[in-house]
This record gives sequence, C-alpha cells and structure tokens, in this order.
Amino acid sequence: MRLTGTGTPTGCILAILDLALGCAASPGRTAFLEDLALVEARVAQRRYEEAASLAEVLEARALDDASLCPVLLARARAQAGLGQWGEALRTFGRVARVCELSPLVSARALFEMGCLLATQSPDPEEALFVFRRVVTRFPDEPAARRAVVWIRDIVGPRQGALAVVDEMRSLYRQAASGDVAPYLLFQAAEALREAEGAGDTVREDTRRDRLALYAVLLERHPDSRLADDAAVEAARICLDMGEPWTAATLLVGVLRRRETSWFIGSYETPIYAEAEKLLVEARQRLEEGR
Repeated sequence: MRLTGTGTPTGCILAILDLALGCAASPGRTAFLEDLALVEARVAQRRYEEAASLAEVLEARALDDASLCPVLLARARAQAGLGQWGEALRTFGRVARVCELSPLVSARALFEMGCLLATQSPDPEEALFVFRRVVTRFPDEPAARRAVVWIRDIVGPRQGALAVVDEMRSLYRQAASGDVAPYLLFQAAEALREAEGAGDTVREDTRRDRLALYAVLLERHPDSRLADDAAVEAARICLDMGEPWTAATLLVGVLRRRETSWFIGSYETPIYAEAEKLLVEARQRLEEGR
C-alpha cells in the first residue's frame, strides 16, 4: 500500500535517506523511501496529524530496524507537534532502544526527548538526565554538542556559572575522547568568564582557570573547530596578565592556520580579524618592553 499526498519528494532527499539507511535502491525500497520522505515533509510543514497517520501506516511496512528508526523518529516528532507529550516521549524512548545500531538516529531521539522534557516538564532534572545521557552515550554525534548548550542553559540560571563549570568538567571526564570533548571545555571556560567580576581575587583565579581550560583544549584537541577560538581567548588572557610573548605565539599559530585554510579553499572568519588585532597589541607591548 502506497501513501498518497500532494507534493513529490526531491531526488536529493531520497538519495540522502537511501544513504542513511545504507540500502540498495530496490523497487520496494525506493517506494518506502519516497513515502518516508513524504512523512518527513509533512512534519517539516507542521501538518502533524497527517504525518502521524502516514507514519503509522509506514511503520508496518518497515523491512528492518534500520528502516523503522526514521519512521519512528518522524512519528515522535508529529506526536510532539500535536501536543501528545506522553506518546511522543514513549516513541522517542522506543527509538533510542530499537535504534542502538544507528547512533545518529538514537542520539537524535534522545536529544529531542530532552528538548521536549525541557519545555514541558516542571522538573528540569528530567531534561538534564536525558541531555547528560546524550553526551556520555553518544559523544561523537552532533546531538551531543547541541545537548551541551541545553545543559548550560538549564544549569546556569538555576545554580550559577560555577555550577556550569563543575557540570562540564564532570561530563568531560566521561567523554574526553569524543568529538564533544572540546565543546565541554570551551563552555566551562565561557562560564568562568561570566563568573568573573566578583572581586579582584576571584577575577584573577577565574582568569587562570579559564587559561588552563583553553590550554587543555589546545593540547588535547588541536584539530577541533574551537581551537582557534580557544587560542584567541587564551591570548587575550595572556595580554591581560602581562605576557605578550605567549599571546603573540598563540596568535601567530592561529593566523598560520588561516593561511592553510585559504589554500584548501576555506574563507575568512571574524576570529582571524580578532587575532590580527590582538597580535598588533602584543607586538606593541613587546616593543615597549625592550
């Protein structure tokens, strides 16, 4: 039985879905992918009732767990859109269980469960529990990086910036080898920056703690997309602490990476302009110190 509806999924969407499922394009598989694309389109169009009905029909046609997972995820999203919070949470949980062999889908389901709890549950600890699981169980998935931001935004207003630092450090110890690790370090450092200003002594202590976090990020995760940001922030701290030579060394490293990026076809970003400005200041201070 084929699903019907207005609009035809594009070939690009079908190709992406086919790659995600890791399947050859047999006639039956192609028909399934077309109908799955239709369900996803209805969710994107916020036609949730239609999407939920279509997903329920399509679920019975799934050939295996790999094809079932995106159907369940779309159904959970439709249920959430309809305000069926309990049903949506149960379906998200089912995705996380059934789709363990598909980390991308399973992590996304857990993340969206956390988002639903964060907006609908009166107890923020429920959402925090789920977001922490995303980070520790799926540290290499994009959903983990998004979960870090939610954790920061839940913990910070309730417990303060220093609690965010403790949270990020705790999660880092559990996910230090994952792709999410540098994001945890960077968010901890950003939280410390917010904590500065409570007094000269506290400011000095937090500044040194921030510098230590940036140093760990640069040493252990030099290829992270946050490495340049960490180097620039570390250089700014070094300038404030009267260490222009260290600042200049960090900034030259950032600008050298920019030249490499240009060679492979990248483009200018604001962080390079900031690095150039700070490097001028660092060199001026070095000249003045001679």
